[in-house]
Amino acid sequence: MKNSNRKLILLFNHELTGDQRDDIHKSLGVTDIVDPPEKIREIWRQIPADSEDIVSILAGVRKWLKQTGSENDFVLIQGDFGAVHLLVEYAMVSGLIPIYATTKREAMERHGRDGEVRTTHIFRHVRFRRFVNPYALRPSRVAVESVSKELFTGKSSPADDRLEVIFSELKKYGSWGQGGEERVAELCREIRERYPDSLSEFNKVLGSAKRAGGIINDCRKLGRAGLQSKAANKMARKHNLDLNRTKVEELLEMLKKELRETGFAGLCYKADNSFAGGRTAAKRYKEEREILKSGARKQTVRPRPQRVAMPGSPLIEKIPVPRGRPLPVPVGVLHANDIRGLQPCSRWELLLDETGSDFEESAQVCLDTKADLGRMVGLLIPAEGKPLPSLPKKGWHATEVKDPQ
Repeated sequence: MKNSNRKLILLFNHELTGDQRDDIHKSLGVTDIVDPPEKIREIWRQIPADSEDIVSILAGVRKWLKQTGSENDFVLIQGDFGAVHLLVEYAMVSGLIPIYATTKREAMERHGRDGEVRTTHIFRHVRFRRFVNPYALRPSRVAVESVSKELFTGKSSPADDRLEVIFSELKKYGSWGQGGEERVAELCREIRERYPDSLSEFNKVLGSAKRAGGIINDCRKLGRAGLQSKAANKMARKHNLDLNRTKVEELLEMLKKELRETGFAGLCYKADNSFAGGRTAAKRYKEEREILKSGARKQTVRPRPQRVAMPGSPLIEKIPVPRGRPLPVPVGVLHANDIRGLQPCSRWELLLDETGSDFEESAQVCLDTKADLGRMVGLLIPAEGKPLPSLPKKGWHATEVKDPQ
């Protein structure tokens, strides 16, 4: 496990002992130990025992780990079992090496004059051990050799580490459906070129990931159409159920059970969110139908206050919001990105996407300036316009850019 020019990041509720610090420098070969800031330390110490979902609670820890760690850095992770599981998987996907400390318990007895016996247990540090990716335990030759080498020699090659990361990413992107196809194809090419003996195992994991993604989609259909959905009918045929005597919530629990049996228990929270999203969509659709039947206007749109802004010029004044029907606004006083300031065109292309990572309830009270705030973004492009320039690099994301770009 010896590595040079790497650091050790701590996610640890205790202070390192002298033996542990000596072992860090001796066996891991690192010289820099990074302690978490007090805010991260407080989150890691106080994982709520009554909270069902801790993914959003750990968002700040994941962000700090991403900013602090570099590829092949060590991360010492010990604490709440559920939090450890999530952060170990996140560390593997991010190219970090998660480890934990092992100890040996020694018992000492003291006999008092009155026959009282006092036993004291002393825990002594033994070594640091890597977390092993569970996919590496599957019966493929490369994986078995990797795990055997790790268990019996305490060492593994960079190739073994890379194989673990590939399977972790495959589990993530394989469940995304069309959204992850490009990344899955890249991982497949790498497996064929570097680890051909693991190709069959790759296909098995990919099949499981696709089944997990299908289950997530079924949860949304179940939430949207209830017992009349195709997902409900499929579950009824599979389990020989009478839908007249079955509740929607029971079917949801059965789908989540299938997720756990497939090896994707960590996606159960996503199944709940997908089900809730389906119900919300069904409710909105019903409300819209009722409004249309009543003949009432669907909604009243009022233009926002606009500021005078030309490309490269500062904002100088507000345009008042007109009452009643809005009057035409001169193009020269609109923001450069305002749709009303675009030149007329017979055909347009509208691209919709989501940005940011915070889509939890806490996002409802966040400021618009928050970089990772979840939101929908639309890009309107005239068909006769010039083609858009390519992004600066592959994997470029606007939320990670700090300059005016």
